[in-house]
Amino acid sequence: MLEEAYLQSPKVLTASAIQKKTGISYKTALLLKRRIQIFASEQKENVRDMLYSKLQTEIELEFLKENQRIEFPKRSKTGRKPKTEEANFAEKSALIINADTVVLYSASQRANKGRKRYKHSGSTASIYMSDKLGGKQIGTLVHTIAASNGALILDSVPDQKMNTLGPIIRRNVPERSPIHTDSGYPWLNGIYEGHRMVNHSAHSKDKRYQWARNRWVTKDGVHIQYAEGNHRAIKQAFSSYGYIRPEYSQLYLNEFCFFRNLRVFGLDAIVKSWREKIGVVEARTGVEPDRGQSKPLHSGGKTRRLEAPPASQALRFSPKLKAIIQTTVWISNKKYPPTVDPKNYLSQNIRKLKYSPLSLVERKIKSSFTNEGFLKENAEALQKSKYSMLLQEIDMNDRFWKDPNSIYFIKSKERQYSHVAEILWAELPLNKPISLFRILEKLRIPEVSVYRILRKWKKTNLIEFNTSNVRDRRRPTKSTFIKRKFTKLPGLLYSKRFQ
Repeated sequence: MLEEAYLQSPKVLTASAIQKKTGISYKTALLLKRRIQIFASEQKENVRDMLYSKLQTEIELEFLKENQRIEFPKRSKTGRKPKTEEANFAEKSALIINADTVVLYSASQRANKGRKRYKHSGSTASIYMSDKLGGKQIGTLVHTIAASNGALILDSVPDQKMNTLGPIIRRNVPERSPIHTDSGYPWLNGIYEGHRMVNHSAHSKDKRYQWARNRWVTKDGVHIQYAEGNHRAIKQAFSSYGYIRPEYSQLYLNEFCFFRNLRVFGLDAIVKSWREKIGVVEARTGVEPDRGQSKPLHSGGKTRRLEAPPASQALRFSPKLKAIIQTTVWISNKKYPPTVDPKNYLSQNIRKLKYSPLSLVERKIKSSFTNEGFLKENAEALQKSKYSMLLQEIDMNDRFWKDPNSIYFIKSKERQYSHVAEILWAELPLNKPISLFRILEKLRIPEVSVYRILRKWKKTNLIEFNTSNVRDRRRPTKSTFIKRKFTKLPGLLYSKRFQ
């Protein structure tokens, strides 16, 4: 079945197809499908590491030639890139990343019993039922990270907010790597210096035409066609399933990614990286251990290699390969993690890899600027007297956002400050302090807004300031180091009237 799934990729192998090809029952075929999905999911982190290291290598080759770093065009203080660039950024890098989202199995108007979702907009409105019907998630929202070499990473996500997509991108893409997105990722400008956007909503200036020329590819070569092409393949492949529940969406996405990445990196590279991660050292030897006793693959400095044909031959189950497997492959030191029961290994892995949809209450808390979640997570720490001012500010913030009489333009101003605060908070490390001058130089956001936010954080004891003895008159911030005290940033009010 692994061979069949590999040969059919990007088409998928359904449980019904397994049942027809093997003659087993559907329940057994679905069990076999789950085993393939768990095997593919175990290789996901390995593929992440391989893509990350390949991107870092490309960065060193492209931007560190002759020990001189190629300078990016400087943005304005508002974080926007200049209208004209001196060089085509897309041509400088050999490996470019695209990031985008796509909806699978959206909730139709029929599923909502005829109700139209006027209160919601965007892709998120397509996957949830109406709030009056409970707001249950029916569809699947997929975040795509596609590389120009064909590598693919898919994640099932509940929304398209910065706090949801930001950690996924940071985990997979180095900060100096070029990344192209649509106009829905403006918050990446302050983190990735190689971030460029294309505007899909661009219209032609000529009234006779509706679309603009730079709607899909800009004059600087910025596009997200690597991600869009994969979206077409994903929709076409997943139509074979008919429908999948959101809880199992991550399992199916991991399986699709594995066979796609297998063609990019190759089986030998994935196996080698996995063996290095678990500490298995390979050496050539034809000695087979005694089948009656289980011996480790390496002990006392001596290592053994399980002889096997190349990956191109291993995918074809020829009689010669079967004979090799019967004589030279064995199970050695079969162990399970201490937290896993060997009898329930399959069910525990499926439960661990399931996607957990958000309830209507959790979605409302996440989309609001109130602090119910923060107070619940940090209840013990907030009991200390040094956080009394923080509790007062949190109470004032929650009363402001729950008050229906709050003025709309003040709310708009607070949303802008909260957006800048989230970007600034993401740059602060939790364990070691970082220079304030380094943050200002990297983010390229207005210093007035940064200092106003930092004053509020210092007042509420959210961050810790350390000042060195060395001072620079031109840049006093060089001697200031900051470290945050909480993992999550609470919602606060930053405008002048709340200082």
